[in-house]
Amino acid sequence: TESEDAGELTSVRELVDAFEKRRSDRLKEMLGDLVFVGWMDETFCLVQIHTGLFLMDYVEFCRELFYQRALRSFGRFKRIVLVDPVELRPVLEAALLARAAARGIPEDRPWAAEAEKLVEFLVQR
Repeated sequence: TESEDAGELTSVRELVDAFEKRRSDRLKEMLGDLVFVGWMDETFCLVQIHTGLFLMDYVEFCRELFYQRALRSFGRFKRIVLVDPVELRPVLEAALLARAAARGIPEDRPWAAEAEKLVEFLVQR
């Protein structure tokens, strides 16, 4: 089926292989023994592994965890069919503006032109 084929895309396989090469059996074992101690602030938490206490950046940890889970699940999701097609241009322009605002990039750039380029790229695929 199409969803099974999507998980075998070369680009997805290369991304999965890249984080598999970085994988550490020792780290996996440590995470299995991890005990949550408490929140330190909006980014860090304190965890205990055996007799050691560690400060963990749980924002980055979760980002990596969900990225890896999404890659491993790629192609296993059912296709979503929208009754009314979504206009790509305004959605992409809003996404570009939101990303710019989050990164402190001035909003006076030609976002409509960039959104149009993205639409053309997506439509030709």
